[in-house]
Amino acid sequence: MLNLKFLLFIVAAIAALGIIFGLGIHEDDPVPDDYYTPDASEVAASLSSDYSGFFGDVLYLADGETKAEATDFYPNGSSRSPTENYVTFKALADKAAAKEMFETAKPSYESQVGRTVMGSVVAGTEVKGNLDDAFGYYNNFNMGTPSAYLYYMGYYGNVFFESYFYLTGAMISEVEISDLAKNIYKAIKNPISVDYANRYLEPAPESDVTCRLLVYGNANNDNYLDQADLSFIESIAKGSWDSAKYPYADANVDGKVDSADVEVVKKFLNGQSATMYYTDWNLDVSSIQYPLSGKIAGTYDSSLWFAQIVGVYDDVKYLCRTQAYIDALREDMFPGASKNIVAQGTNGNFDPEKLIANNIKVVIGDPYGITAEYLEKVSKVKSIQTVLIPENRDINGLNWSNSVVTLGVMFNKQDNTKEYVEYIEKVERKISESVASAVSGETELSYLLIYAQPGSTGVGLDVHSTGSTQYGDVMNVENLPLTCAIQNSSSNWVDSSVEDVLAIDPDVIIFTAWGPFQNNYTQQQYIDFINEMLQDYKTSSAYKNGRVYSISYEVYGTLPGISGIPYLGSQIWPSLFDEDEGVALLQEYFDKFTYISGTDVTTVPTLLPLTLADIEGSETEASTATLMIYGNANNDDTIDASDLEIVKSVISGAKSLADYPYADANADGAVNQKDVDLVNDLINRKQGITVYVSCLDVNGDDTAVAVKYPLRNVVTYATNMQMPALFANGGQYVAGYFASSYDVAEASIKDAKNLEGNQRQISDAAWANFTALDASLASKGGIGAILIDHSGIAQFTESRMADLKASGIPMIDYTSADAVDELQTVLVLGFLFGGDCEKVGREYAKIGWDVKDKVSEAVSQLSADDKVSYICGTMYIYICGASSSFNTSAATAGGIPYADLNADFASKYTKNSTKMASTEALSNYTDAGIFINNRSMDWGLDESEYNKQIVETWDHNNSGVSSRVYFKEFEDKLVYVNNLLPGGVKIAYMAHAMYGDLFSREWADSVLQSYIDLGSAPLAGQTLDSVLAYITFDDYKAIAD
Repeated sequence: MLNLKFLLFIVAAIAALGIIFGLGIHEDDPVPDDYYTPDASEVAASLSSDYSGFFGDVLYLADGETKAEATDFYPNGSSRSPTENYVTFKALADKAAAKEMFETAKPSYESQVGRTVMGSVVAGTEVKGNLDDAFGYYNNFNMGTPSAYLYYMGYYGNVFFESYFYLTGAMISEVEISDLAKNIYKAIKNPISVDYANRYLEPAPESDVTCRLLVYGNANNDNYLDQADLSFIESIAKGSWDSAKYPYADANVDGKVDSADVEVVKKFLNGQSATMYYTDWNLDVSSIQYPLSGKIAGTYDSSLWFAQIVGVYDDVKYLCRTQAYIDALREDMFPGASKNIVAQGTNGNFDPEKLIANNIKVVIGDPYGITAEYLEKVSKVKSIQTVLIPENRDINGLNWSNSVVTLGVMFNKQDNTKEYVEYIEKVERKISESVASAVSGETELSYLLIYAQPGSTGVGLDVHSTGSTQYGDVMNVENLPLTCAIQNSSSNWVDSSVEDVLAIDPDVIIFTAWGPFQNNYTQQQYIDFINEMLQDYKTSSAYKNGRVYSISYEVYGTLPGISGIPYLGSQIWPSLFDEDEGVALLQEYFDKFTYISGTDVTTVPTLLPLTLADIEGSETEASTATLMIYGNANNDDTIDASDLEIVKSVISGAKSLADYPYADANADGAVNQKDVDLVNDLINRKQGITVYVSCLDVNGDDTAVAVKYPLRNVVTYATNMQMPALFANGGQYVAGYFASSYDVAEASIKDAKNLEGNQRQISDAAWANFTALDASLASKGGIGAILIDHSGIAQFTESRMADLKASGIPMIDYTSADAVDELQTVLVLGFLFGGDCEKVGREYAKIGWDVKDKVSEAVSQLSADDKVSYICGTMYIYICGASSSFNTSAATAGGIPYADLNADFASKYTKNSTKMASTEALSNYTDAGIFINNRSMDWGLDESEYNKQIVETWDHNNSGVSSRVYFKEFEDKLVYVNNLLPGGVKIAYMAHAMYGDLFSREWADSVLQSYIDLGSAPLAGQTLDSVLAYITFDDYKAIAD
């Protein structure tokens, strides 16, 4: 961002530029060839004290001058290096040394002559005047405004000099270079003390506000056109005006501030028609007729980002792109684009005739689409207004943050942009604070941006340019302490090669990829493409040090890019930037300023920068639970664009429905356009659609059940299904329940209807209450679904299933008592409930799946002899059979079912649970490794309640007989695991119980803490001291003794 005080300084300087001839300077006669001066600083002092000419009103002696070397400089108004015009003098040993330095540098200068840069051919100059020798090259170009730069060097006697000048609003000829040579010669010949040098004084700092609003009338230089500006203009009109400090107070740009400016701003604030002046990308004054309105044309699709923030998206009707490109834009991100936006037909200049034909009233663009030729043509068309502010790059220090704020005012919709200003300032402040916290010098790294476009050949680099424009990706990444490894390029683009990149060997390599928002462009395709490019750079230092990344140009080369820079910073400097905060800032941007608000940004292809681990595929990345919803074609934990690609591939025949059964989104046995439409709706989380859930039928077979999205007004039956619904934060959507036994864990359904059943039976009276509840909800669509664990399916008789069918109430049935199935149940219910519930469900499943994978990986390294056998129990003295979900959970935790090792035990205990026949029931099975007893225990305990529950669990009275008697030979091998807890927690404690040397108690506790921290309602406000998760004999003895 070009600081306002600096912008004003530049404007004033440019206004004063002019070709100055006949200055009355009379050169002295040449001195002898052996001229010698010992002090370069006195030469520089002389030039600074006396110079006035075409290349600036004044030069300043830079601090740090020495006798050997000194520099004069002048700020040139560029926002990118070099930001200063300069002449550097070096006092060498003798004339021969100066000549050698000149001749060494000359070939590099000569190589520039004849090149075409920014549409103009670079010229060389041998003008030297009375200097011993000199050479330079210069370029006069016009990218919307006349501009020029000059590199010039030479020597006289023992003094060598080199210089650089960049000008806007001026052109260079050899006449001006000759005048410069005269002044340099004069300074070398007439050195003076540095005490008389002209020194630069930094302007006094003003407010911390960065002025982004470029409109005249913004008198107080902030980011809003409001009553404060009007009041300030009124006060200026009555007194004096500091035009250098407050130029925007002159609202009508007539050179004075008076009542006419007051009236203009009043019109602006009232939304009345008036001429509005603004600073354009050439730093000139341009105007529009306020307020802007009507159909809009933009150069690139990045103009759609502007339109969404400003609130004029529906008015964008034309893009300077091909129709194929527009048709490929993501529908959820740019809804209706392919239907409502007309393409020019090719990428490039706007065609005024096509604009007229499409009734376009406002053009927002880019110098690549808005050329001088276009401006000349469109100037004759009064109905079209063209706004010259940057769309997707930095131009003369102005960028899209200026454009968003300025367009908000021009369209009289600045209320829509205020939050954007606050967000941008927050992100910029965060980056600045993070970088400032580093130890000096530890952050600066060199980088190269390698352009990556499918189908392109060669190696192209987006580089830091010394010209007036800067590519958006360069501008965004340079918010971080990254310095482009190619400096002083007059172009934004450099044709390079793999060999050149490896020779430069930057600290950081960033691929900048094109094409992420096309509907057929998935995250995996993106990763595969970048990984293919990566192979050429595996010998680089960046690769060896893990500093290879990828960003998408469509995000990081345009205005949303700043939102992801803190995350990129966290990957490069994890000690300075926080990764979670980086994700949160990216999420905040897309929630507040785009049409994918509410979508988890980590699920949208290419929004997050890729790390090297992402590109190559991290070996430690866990698998994920399967979201059992038709449409989730790739069987991961969400529905996104990658699923849509598979559906389309099945339709085309490239993939098989047999391999991707969930590609049949509407579960009708065929895959066609209807499935494409439904998956698009699923991706957009469209409300009111029918979603097909994969679950069990009454016989335990797979079936597809249709429910409305989002799912509301559900009824739950029994704890094993009720808790997953609550863990997904779905308690708010539970209309009724048949039983609730746990006051704290199930508190989120306290307002739902108690249907007065119990955990093991639904009485006829309870069923009648259920049907009555459905009738009472008729105006809301009735009961949305009944949720059950399959272990309770016997309660759903033929007649009750007929009731459900007649009422249109779907049944969602899972074996949710199993720890792994429970994770998938929460994932599915979170998706069906929608919103924050989906986020909670995904994270809930991910935590558990990470635990499952960690346990599986560690246990897989054990020999068969080292694996632990187990018996599972429930309800204190009931033994679980092989089919029990408690048994399958322990198997997931790495154990060997004892029934697999002992045929007698297996034949005796075949049911889900069988009560021990006597206190000797376990006497023949003491060779089992461990007994895991599953007990549901509420939480929210204080210390005394916690301890009391441990003792009561261990000493439980079973019809007059203590549990200790039943387990007398197992006390050291008996543990209790709280069955109410999340499946991931149960797996962790079971794994600890069997393999304590591999999985510590502290680790299992940390898993529980992760779920507490998740924000799931049942565990809200709990701590490790209020939840009794796991009990051993040692825990019991520590209290009972």
